[in-house]
Amino acid sequence: MAVSPDEFILFAAIIGLLIGVIWGLRYIVKLEKRIESLDKTIRKAVAPARKRKR
Repeated sequence: MAVSPDEFILFAAIIGLLIGVIWGLRYIVKLEKRIESLDKTIRKAVAPARKRKR
């Protein structure tokens, strides 16, 4: 079964979009993990100050 040039371009565009979406989701997950780590660090740094206020 031969693939016409139009079908080949369409398939390539769909595969490219899927790869782009997957890469974008991986980037978002990495950012979320980094923000979570930063949040934990800030909570540890602020915890002694909270205890002194009470």
